[in-house]
Amino acid sequence: MGEYNICCNIICPGFFFSAMSNNIPLKVLEEIKKNTPLNQVVTEETIATVILDILCSKNLGMTGQIITVDGGNTIGFAKN
Repeated sequence: MGEYNICCNIICPGFFFSAMSNNIPLKVLEEIKKNTPLNQVVTEETIATVILDILCSKNLGMTGQIITVDGGNTIGFAKN
């Protein structure tokens, strides 16, 4: 889409709190949180903020990026 000056990026959320996660046991949620460097579980609002930041940005040079929004859970912590 470059010839039309349209930037294309992808948002890849990890696990995040939503209506669908209401029935997940607290123990599981704590394990997810414990394995996340930011020590928090991403929310729908967090993901929306990242999307808005990209849409409102004047950085037209960013395109073709895969943006992971998961509090660092993808990289996690090394387990002993």
